[in-house]
Amino acid sequence: MVVVARDAEDLDDTVARPPKRHDAGVGPMADLDDTITVQRSSATDAASAPPVEPPVGVDPPAPAAAPEAAHNVWSQPLPAPPPPFRMRLADGTLVPLDQPVYLGRKPSVPRIHPGGTPLLVTLDSPQREVSSTHLELTTVGGTIVATDTRSTNGSVLRMPGAEPRTLIGGESVVVVPGTVIELGDSNLIELLAPDPDAATPAPRGALP
Repeated sequence: MVVVARDAEDLDDTVARPPKRHDAGVGPMADLDDTITVQRSSATDAASAPPVEPPVGVDPPAPAAAPEAAHNVWSQPLPAPPPPFRMRLADGTLVPLDQPVYLGRKPSVPRIHPGGTPLLVTLDSPQREVSSTHLELTTVGGTIVATDTRSTNGSVLRMPGAEPRTLIGGESVVVVPGTVIELGDSNLIELLAPDPDAATPAPRGALP
């Protein structure tokens, strides 16, 4: 492999190898003393070799049968995704959590986000207690993750069976259905379990 230095600074780490010494009167063929010669059989020799016959009375192995399509894992349809969690806003609006959700007074998608197509939910905040982008809700591995997006006042979490706590400073926490999140200016977000009456989505097609 030949490494080409990009600039003069690359040469600082290059180790210079001294040229090989040759005795006077000795030609280049002297280098062959350190050469290992590997003799390869030609294609003619391989073609002229007699075929290997199986022992007498022993049948050659049968070729392996191709797996049936019904047993091929790549031909099977992918399982249907489970119904998504939901959130309920203060006015009763239900929003499925099947994509990242950003809530705030004037929410925007951050430069780095979990992926997918985010949903922006604008909240009314006459006293400006809610930050522009206040809270992020995502579903990760069958759980709901609430993340404060470095809001000014934080978000008060009221989880079932636990004392209220304030989420602030970019902190993330796993929350459960039944949790109520207070963002300010009477904006309450209630997290709900998947709709039990929701129709199960059709299975996705098999991988190509």
